[in-house]
Formats: sequence, structure tokens, C-alpha cells
Amino acid sequence: MVKCSFIVPVYNGEKYIEKCINSILEIQMKDYEIVIVNDGSTDKTQEIIDRICTENKTVKNAQIKPSGLSVARNSGLELAKGKYIIFIDADDWFNCELKNVFDVLKKQEDINVLYYTAQSVVEDENMKIYAQQPYKVDFEKIYSGNEVLRLAVNYNFPHEAWRGIYSRSFLIDNKLSFKPGLLYEDNVFWLEIMQKAEKIMFSNIVAYNYLIRANSIVRSVITEKNVKSVFDNIQVAFENNCRN
Repeated sequence: MVKCSFIVPVYNGEKYIEKCINSILEIQMKDYEIVIVNDGSTDKTQEIIDRICTENKTVKNAQIKPSGLSVARNSGLELAKGKYIIFIDADDWFNCELKNVFDVLKKQEDINVLYYTAQSVVEDENMKIYAQQPYKVDFEKIYSGNEVLRLAVNYNFPHEAWRGIYSRSFLIDNKLSFKPGLLYEDNVFWLEIMQKAEKIMFSNIVAYNYLIRANSIVRSVITEKNVKSVFDNIQVAFENNCRN
């Protein structure tokens, strides 16, 4: 059985994709797969992916027409066979410490989500690293989603989907996926997880490097479209909660 599926959506990522994939391969895990979803790239991304797939049998590839991050992630989730799911953006990379995060899962295999810690890296000549604030939680405790939501009243929990190791059966059983057409789609995904999860854990192990690019969407100026998207996210989460 495949233990873990790494889902890597990519669009025009020729500059970054190989470093991303190599960071997974270098962890030297057992029983894992990497699912790369090419979201209609027009550069040399697919050429690089083809070479990676030829050299590494654990790497799978799907090509879709340009559809956006949500659809690409959902496509990867449909192909994934692992007991656990990890999302990683194509311009980011893991630290080898990710392997230590899995030691927690050996003790709590029925966990719904295990969130690890990330650090930000600025894309410039110095590649300066900014350590992010650790989660303000008890790292030995198992939380329900409702408990996390109550904590979130006083603490802004990070919402990015790439921060966690997810039980695939938990996602499938609760029909959890990403909503196409939204900016900041991770916010809705996080809220829906909190509404469903009964077993959530956190780790203070810094396992993920998040690259801050000059043209990154999260660094863009506030626009009417961005503000509307935030309200759209809140409405989607509220409607889903009412239905459930």
C-alpha cells in the first residue's frame, strides 16, 4: 500500500519544479508516490516532468487544460492512492525534517490532519529565511476542529493547504476538496476541515519552505476582486456549514 501521496500542481514552473520534486526524493521515504499535475503549462515544465518521471518510477504525471490551482489539486487527489495526502506548491520545497513529522503518525495513525510548521524564504540574491511563529497549541494534544476554531478567535491560524498531512479516507469520506473559481481557496478548505475533523494534531517541526516571489498572488495589492473573493469564501463556508 502507498503510504503517502505528494500532490504537486504546477503551471509554468520550469524554474522551480525540479527543486521541489528533488526535495521529496531526498527525504528517502518508503512507500510513497508523487503526483504532478501540469495545469496547462506553456514553458518547458512538461519536458522536465517527463525526464523526472523516466528517472523515478514513484512519480506520476497528469496533464490538464489550464483550470487553476483548485482543479489541479482535485485532479491530483483523484489520482492519489496513498493513505495520507500532502500538497506542495511547485515553487516550494521540503526540509528533510518532514520525515520526523511522520514519526508522530506512527503513534496516531487514525489522525485526520497533522499540521507541521513552515518557514518563508524570500526569492532574492540572499534567499533570506523568515521563521514563522509556531502554533500556539499543545503539541501533545489531539484537538477537534471545533476546539481549533475556538482557539482561532484569538489566534490567526495559518490556512494554507500545504501545511498539513491529511488522511485520504477523511477527505474522501467527507467529500472535502477545493472550490474552483475562488482566490484564497485554502481558506474555505481549512474551514470545512475544521467543521468535520475530530482528530487534529500540530507539530513544531519546520518541514516546509514557502517561497515568497515578487509576483506572488499573496503579495498583490488589495483590489476589489480580492476583497470580493474573501467574502465569497466566507459565504461558501457558511452555506456548506448550513447544509451539513
